Amino acid sequence: MNKYKYHINSDNSDDLLYVDYNLVLSCNGFDGKDARLNIDNFMEYNGRKYELNQKETVVHNFSNLSEKSYYPCLGHSKNGSNGRGIADDKFFEILDLFKDKGDIIKLLHGNIFSPVFVYGYGPDMNSDLLIVLMIKQISDYTELVANQYGLSTLQKETKAWNSETEKWDKILITIAKCPGKKEFHLIVPEELLVKELPYSASNFLYKFWRPKFNAMNVKNGLDEMNIGEFKKWIRNQGYTDHDYLIKVIQDISYDELIDYLTRSEKISLINRNKRLKKLEDNSKKKNDN
Repeated sequence: MNKYKYHINSDNSDDLLYVDYNLVLSCNGFDGKDARLNIDNFMEYNGRKYELNQKETVVHNFSNLSEKSYYPCLGHSKNGSNGRGIADDKFFEILDLFKDKGDIIKLLHGNIFSPVFVYGYGPDMNSDLLIVLMIKQISDYTELVANQYGLSTLQKETKAWNSETEKWDKILITIAKCPGKKEFHLIVPEELLVKELPYSASNFLYKFWRPKFNAMNVKNGLDEMNIGEFKKWIRNQGYTDHDYLIKVIQDISYDELIDYLTRSEKISLINRNKRLKKLEDNSKKKNDN
């Protein structure tokens, strides 16, 4: 393993990995403190704007993403993905419910809500947004790695969120070419990446909500349901998963929502460490052969 455990980008394929907000503060050589400050400020800013009914501005900020060819090759193809967006009403649907629940700023924290509750907003779009918001720190990390290992670099102009002015700035960033590769990319720490986010619509419904649902059933003298039975019950009620998800958000309390959105950090760390251990083991086997 290299000193900084940086992720080596592929030239022509993606590596099916995703950036996890929960891991930002625990990466060697990466300025996670400033990165989190930027992300958190962006979320607070958009929460305030939504409270002022500036809905279009908020949805544009979250969904009008354009993956650049020099982004790290992670969970989605760089071919044909530019300009991806989510229909405004899918965001309004969730953010209006959040606004009615209580402190919308806390509910937006870390953008964990988007890949969980916003229909069509997957972990790839979540990664893109986090990369944009951390791009200055990712550029600094890329330069650190390039200097340490003598990698070729280029500079690109791009936008970056300024947490002091709460506006987008134009800045120059550093991109680098990993050993044996042809293309230049931003480089991210391996410690920042997971194969699967521990928060998703499916996780919310079947791992978080189903036990609560079962507890209520038991109190009423009904049997508990396993995941398969619960899926069938949802369909028998005439719901899709997303429709039922909306119903659950309407019915549960603000505290329960906060509980889910803040409970995944430990799981993220465990999953990340397992992946890194596997990478280390594979590296040792390769060196032994």
